[in-house]
Amino acid sequence: MKYLLIFILLVAHSCKTHCQFLDIALNDVSTNGIFISLPIKSSTFAGKAIIENVDLFRLVNKQTNCSFLEYSNIIKDIIIKSDTLLVSNEKLDEIGFQIITLNSNSMDYGTLSTESLIDKYFHENLILESVKDNETNFIIDKLFSFGILTRIDDDSGRLRLINYQQK
Repeated sequence: MKYLLIFILLVAHSCKTHCQFLDIALNDVSTNGIFISLPIKSSTFAGKAIIENVDLFRLVNKQTNCSFLEYSNIIKDIIIKSDTLLVSNEKLDEIGFQIITLNSNSMDYGTLSTESLIDKYFHENLILESVKDNETNFIIDKLFSFGILTRIDDDSGRLRLINYQQK
């Protein structure tokens, strides 16, 4: 009984923390919005992709005519339940999706801890200029799974960590 109570408390704390992280991400509708990573399915693609929150809201609103609060709940459910967002037959890149593609470096990302990943690819919370776009997409996805939010920095045009302070 004692172990069951501890397990329930851990799950509740994890969900609360994850829900807070998603609330921050999904409530941001700035021009250079926070990146959201989620599984999608269209007639041409099925897999993980990233998209800026404002673009994702426009898409879901267009498909469902939902309010911003309803949108937030829809996406939160998809992410928490590891579900898939069905996307109508549109060109994914034209609506803002960037596909997560695995490459030879992808295996390296999978073995790195949060701190190691950030130390290797970021300096002063900005991604290193030497990191390629397809690598950046995979890094955004990995950081999102760690609960770390990213967006394009207004000044530098490079990826910036939002809710993480590099040591």
